[in-house]
Amino acid sequence: MVDNSLIRYIVGASRVKYEVLDEILLKHPDLDAVSTAKHYDMVVMFVDGYSLLYRLYLEKNLTALYADNRAELVRDLVVGFMNVLGHYRRYMSTRLHLMNDIICTFNMTRSDFQNTMVPGFDDRHYLKMDPQNPIFAFINNALREAWDYIVGISMYFEGIYCVSAQGVDDVTTWMMLSNISDDHLYLILSRNQLAMQLLANQSGCKPTWFQIFPKRGKSYCVGKSDCISRGHLVDRKLIPHERLGPADLPYLWAFGGCGYVRLPTTAYVSGISGAVRVANKFIETTGHIPSEYSFPRFCEAVQTFVKNGDTITANISNLRKRFAAVSVNLTLDALPSSKVHQAKRHMIDLFDQSGLEELNDSLIASCAGETEPIIMELDNLNMSQAN
Repeated sequence: MVDNSLIRYIVGASRVKYEVLDEILLKHPDLDAVSTAKHYDMVVMFVDGYSLLYRLYLEKNLTALYADNRAELVRDLVVGFMNVLGHYRRYMSTRLHLMNDIICTFNMTRSDFQNTMVPGFDDRHYLKMDPQNPIFAFINNALREAWDYIVGISMYFEGIYCVSAQGVDDVTTWMMLSNISDDHLYLILSRNQLAMQLLANQSGCKPTWFQIFPKRGKSYCVGKSDCISRGHLVDRKLIPHERLGPADLPYLWAFGGCGYVRLPTTAYVSGISGAVRVANKFIETTGHIPSEYSFPRFCEAVQTFVKNGDTITANISNLRKRFAAVSVNLTLDALPSSKVHQAKRHMIDLFDQSGLEELNDSLIASCAGETEPIIMELDNLNMSQAN
């Protein structure tokens, strides 16, 4: 008897239970009592691959990443990852009763643009993924190979698009690939706070964008109305002005920093809470929200509301760069056409059920002697239609 690698279980731990998804999504104040099947014609889920795989980068889990050989390790990563996508696809089909697409990204290379704007941007994240990282080189190299397989396999499932856009941050890729419609429900599955600015894309009367933060035992969901209070100010008494929304987030991050990407605060405010306090005062005094101003004009207008405001003019170049690094509109504008083509070429369907069944048969053969053979859950992965 051969022991099973625990990789599949570490990756599989990223599945948020359906009961939890019902609680945090369907009972969200923006969506409460709305019948998804009546109000939307389909759901598009954007998946942050790192948010499914981050447990592999916890040093306490490294001892569980054993496998008899490299091929077995890559196999378990590929199948474990695809089955997590299948888990969420089944939810959208059977609980939301909607047609669905999944767009998944996993970027292991820092954006040149963001790194130029803010040298060392999100260092802790990208240094872990460096192929030469002394602790994680083993898993990084296996993940690169596994991701290539995942991108190739996904084309054979209708409506699942695993996009390889290395050097482009995930949020920018999702914005680039969004075909925004008021009849679609958009779900973002990611721990990345920068993704919350995409919630500003909804323009109609009904809510269309939500972000699910998958965290073991405490997953939560934010919408347009509570992305600042719930996404940034959890367990804090500060209440953001009711007019502050996702479009204003890059303005807050430029001054107050963003913890997820390790962007530090500035001398003008005390962290993100300080930035929210300043924005509240700015709205109450001027009657405008930050995003109604260009960023340079906002910097000029906010000088009287912040600490050391008389130094903003001298430091505006640095503030503008911070804003550019976190604003998806500017990171998207900065993309070269080659990067756009690189991402969009993966948005194709090559559905082949017989080929997938043959692949599963070969997986079973490769698991000979293991107590729990690992295969792809094809029924879940094929649930592109409403049930």
